[in-house]
Amino acid sequence: MAYNKSCITNESDVLKWVVHKEFGELRRCLELEEASFIQCVESTAAGFFSSIQRQTDDLTHTLAKFKEAEGTLEALSNDSHLGFITKYGYIAPRFRECQQIQQREEKTYSSINFKPGFNHNDIKISVWKRLHRKVLPAPECLKLDPLTAHPMLDLSLGDTVVECGALLKRLANNPERFSYSYCVLASQGYWEVYVGDKPKWHLGLIKGTAGRKAKLPKSPESDVWLIGLKEGHVYEAFASPRVTLPLGGALTFYNADSPDELGVIYTYNTELQGKVYPLFDLCWHERGANKHPISLPQPHKDK
Repeated sequence: MAYNKSCITNESDVLKWVVHKEFGELRRCLELEEASFIQCVESTAAGFFSSIQRQTDDLTHTLAKFKEAEGTLEALSNDSHLGFITKYGYIAPRFRECQQIQQREEKTYSSINFKPGFNHNDIKISVWKRLHRKVLPAPECLKLDPLTAHPMLDLSLGDTVVECGALLKRLANNPERFSYSYCVLASQGYWEVYVGDKPKWHLGLIKGTAGRKAKLPKSPESDVWLIGLKEGHVYEAFASPRVTLPLGGALTFYNADSPDELGVIYTYNTELQGKVYPLFDLCWHERGANKHPISLPQPHKDK
């Protein structure tokens, strides 16, 4: 009993330490985000203060010019016509300068709206997006499965890169292998894939029981959940009906190009049952136009 009690106490202490550590890291991240927003506000405010000060100095200078002109006019009001005409050539440039300043400043001075570059209502969602990558599990060390690869596909670099080959290989027609569509599977989990400049591709998940010998059915009703690119710029989700995507239980695809932020590409609202596998459809290489490979980035190991 005493031994069991001691073990429970030790495990409890370790778990509490882990909880404190994880929440401490989240708090530090939030503090950094808070400092970033505060710095943005203060920097914007300082810029406005500097602008207001410059405008105030300009107005003070302009007012001094007008007061000087006003004093000159008062002095001239007591002069004779001959005296006024004699002095006009001397004071006329001052009046023209005041008039030019007035015309110029009428376009410059306006009310200032304080806009720091973000909406205060969006702070939570902005911070959530930046923290999303930090709290997601690290991508698993995926390997492509040669037993599932179409005979036209070439795997390399330890089964982490795949591209369309030039020849149809004579391989065993095992049940796992794709025979029609240019596809290959990997293991399950959270993962990232690099498509590079490839103008046409499909990525997603496929249920383990889905057929692989006929043309790949591209719909959730067929236990295949895909997103893709065509013509080099049109992104689409293979839902029913098909959804053209803007580039801005659930299965979510993210744009992981940015190291600090994950952009949601598309979410399938579905409850996945049974085994599912990452699916990579390279599409036909189209005589070289779509020859670019697809690769699986490997997690960096801590030294």
